[in-house]
Amino acid sequence: MNVKRLKEVKDYEIPILEATVFDLFGGLPQAFIGISGEAGAGKSQTLMRLISDIAKKEPVLVILTEQSPHRWKAIFRKYDTNHENISVVFRSYVDSEFIREIGQRAERIIVMDSISGAVPETKARQVAKELRGLVEWKNKWLIGSLQVRKEGIAGGEGVEHMIEVEYEITYFQLKPQNKWLYEKLKPYGYEIGDYVRLIRNTFDKIRGVQNTNLVVIDIDKDTGLLEFRELGKKEIQVSE
Repeated sequence: MNVKRLKEVKDYEIPILEATVFDLFGGLPQAFIGISGEAGAGKSQTLMRLISDIAKKEPVLVILTEQSPHRWKAIFRKYDTNHENISVVFRSYVDSEFIREIGQRAERIIVMDSISGAVPETKARQVAKELRGLVEWKNKWLIGSLQVRKEGIAGGEGVEHMIEVEYEITYFQLKPQNKWLYEKLKPYGYEIGDYVRLIRNTFDKIRGVQNTNLVVIDIDKDTGLLEFRELGKKEIQVSE
């Protein structure tokens, strides 16, 4: 066995991906990152906005598991970015051979929509482990959406345990008891009874500290583009 004393192990500083909407959370560490939420929460649109930010400065590989590239492009084309930096592939399932192919590609940033739809539950733990290996051994960012159901994340514990950083999107109706939130949202045109999408960092195993920023995912009325708007760090109950 190649056993080393801890002091012999090479020092390593986790790279941070910056200049994206996730700068409100301190940037994205190089990790296996999940964006979770129920159906209709806005996971795919959030990933599109992130992709548009990344592609302005470097290539990104988009893996689609639930919709065709031409349909995805029809929705994505509203974003002003460097479309030459975006490569797209459709794959209804992910296996070891496909993961090896990803590892050989030049793109540092891999976005998968969705992880839940591509990982068979019978092999979830092994496939998720190999996906995380792209981060640990190939120095890539792997960012994907996770479908949340009543019984938990689709794909089961095998997927959930391999996620290193998670952001959760909550979609709910703004009610009178959400006073603090309502005051924060009023400047953006929200009223009691409107539906709101919030995103927050639920855990971060890489940096070891949860970022408690609360951010609303909004649609800019002038451009129609998805925007992140920082609300602050107040802990609130959004599901009541």
